[in-house]
Amino acid sequence: MLLYIVAAVVGALPLVVVAAGYAALPPGLEDRWRAAFILALARIIHITPYKIYELLGYGSYFDNILIVQREADKGMDAPPKSAACHTLKVGWEDLAGQRVLVYRPRDAADSEKLPCLVYMHGGGWCMHNPIFCDHFMHRVALMSRKVTISIHYRRAPQNPFPDAFHDCLDVTCHVLEHGETLGVDVTRVGVGGDSSGGNIAAAVAVHLREEKYQHLPPLKYQFLLHPMLQALNFRLPSHLDAGDFCPILDRYAEAGFWALYMGLGEGLTV
Repeated sequence: MLLYIVAAVVGALPLVVVAAGYAALPPGLEDRWRAAFILALARIIHITPYKIYELLGYGSYFDNILIVQREADKGMDAPPKSAACHTLKVGWEDLAGQRVLVYRPRDAADSEKLPCLVYMHGGGWCMHNPIFCDHFMHRVALMSRKVTISIHYRRAPQNPFPDAFHDCLDVTCHVLEHGETLGVDVTRVGVGGDSSGGNIAAAVAVHLREEKYQHLPPLKYQFLLHPMLQALNFRLPSHLDAGDFCPILDRYAEAGFWALYMGLGEGLTV
């Protein structure tokens, strides 16, 4: 009897999750049930606890953003999980006064100069850290055989714009200036990032075109994944067609993250 009950609960779990975290999906998605389940589960994990906090009088999601940061930063003193794979040299270093997570090919000779990606993680300028994208960075470094540097930049709301931008700019300039000691070919350096990190990477690339940086080698490329590049219009087709079903980053949440990054945002709700 117990086995039947367990089987019924397990079988009903996907329906329960989808019902609890349902959001209308845009047309054209393949495997809609799977997408609905994953997105609903993400909504329950990432949003529901803070909705409960709000109901209990502890403020909105944005009021509790520092709790999110503290949870994400647990274990930052330990080596990342990818270090256990022993396929790359992975470890924390300090560059230009910033803590960075560096991935290096193990088979690189001491005199070899490798291409380099300087990466800025996403998280609305408020959340996450290099550990969050460790698996992805490990795969990028392994498949492309390049030195990959993931920056633990300062985050809002404690450190609003332009602190994160300056942290990432300083690290990028340091890499371009010290390629010899870092084992980096400075003619093959690019910047990249996802979401808010893509915004910072794009800003760094634009800034390095200014005259005072012309003594540095030019960047080779930008590697931008769904970057947040504008905050003027939240009713563009991409926002209307696909933005409001996302577990975390619907239009209202995106506007809230922009506000925190710019040093605004008292009493934000999501």
